[in-house]
Amino acid sequence: MHSKSSAFFKPLLAVAAVTVVLGVPELVLRAIGFRYESGVEYRLPQGDPSFVFYASDPDLHFKFDSAHPEVNSFGFPDKEIILPKPDGVYRILFLGDSCTQQGYPGRVAERLNRARATRDLRYDSVTPDRGEYA
Repeated sequence: MHSKSSAFFKPLLAVAAVTVVLGVPELVLRAIGFRYESGVEYRLPQGDPSFVFYASDPDLHFKFDSAHPEVNSFGFPDKEIILPKPDGVYRILFLGDSCTQQGYPGRVAERLNRARATRDLRYDSVTPDRGEYA
């Protein structure tokens, strides 16, 4: 009978120990008003002047303001996308984050145009990238 009661009390004692080790410090920190801010914001930052190029968007949380001269009408920092695609143009789509924003998609299109373009064939790159979503 002694072994049956110890088999029940050992897991109970383990749960109680974990509760004390994790729960008591949590309660003490909350009681003294401690708040931790991770620095990561999942909304449009408020009052930060570095975010003046952003606009709220219900699907993307926020996007670049298309009124800015370096932003196209879709809200991405790229040249304006010509729709529909002109005849004789191969359009390459580059999806990405801040690495894509460094400009290599445009260089790929330039190199292809230098190496392979003809009078009837050109290459174009489209880069709807967002550095903040990486």
